[in-house]
Amino acid sequence: MAVTRSRAAEREQPSHGGRRATIWRGIVGRRREAIWMLAASLMLLLGFFLVYRAKTRSFVAIEAGLAGKQLLNLNDLTAREDLLPYLAIFTEPAERQFVARRIYDASGSLPNVGAIARLRVSGAEVEAVRGLKSFRGRHAFLTGEQFRQLKPSFAVRRPAQFRRAFFIWVAAFFAAFWAAQSCTKSWPSRANASLFPSGAKAGFVSAVLVRVSRKGGSWPDVPGVFTRYRSP
Repeated sequence: MAVTRSRAAEREQPSHGGRRATIWRGIVGRRREAIWMLAASLMLLLGFFLVYRAKTRSFVAIEAGLAGKQLLNLNDLTAREDLLPYLAIFTEPAERQFVARRIYDASGSLPNVGAIARLRVSGAEVEAVRGLKSFRGRHAFLTGEQFRQLKPSFAVRRPAQFRRAFFIWVAAFFAAFWAAQSCTKSWPSRANASLFPSGAKAGFVSAVLVRVSRKGGSWPDVPGVFTRYRSP
């Protein structure tokens, strides 16, 4: 039987045809990935546009309400007396002053109007102020009915602030989305790189869109995608 002799360097050297096929498969894979990423980005843009349109539908009326003093921006108070005209549901002057002081102390960085409903009062606070009859025996700052009546009169930011925050966070989201795609190209495992876009990215995108879409309510108290990014 004839024996063929070859050097180790010759055996390890790949053929030109195999190298071209590998390069071509890489190009096709990256192109396919880019197409899917572009399609996902377009779908996300449509989703963010629908969310933005839903949350800004009443901005004209809100601006008019703020200008006409029918609405009060809780994060833009100059004194606690600014609140008194909106607290007519509290018939006792002492209670009205107490509520105005507590809201004023909490104002400046309220994430949404619902934050005032989460305030609490202690028995010591109630005992220290005379005339707080309706606050005795409870820890909630506002009852559900009181908050329901007060909520339509308050906001926590102006529409321009919401728009700016919205566009900043959407831009940051897409930057992170595409950065994650570029990171997969440096991964040593081609299987991991192909699984990451369809798994982790899709899950991250779905979680964000679910968080956006499931937050309902009126404009002055509608949380958005991120904690800092919330409706006025």
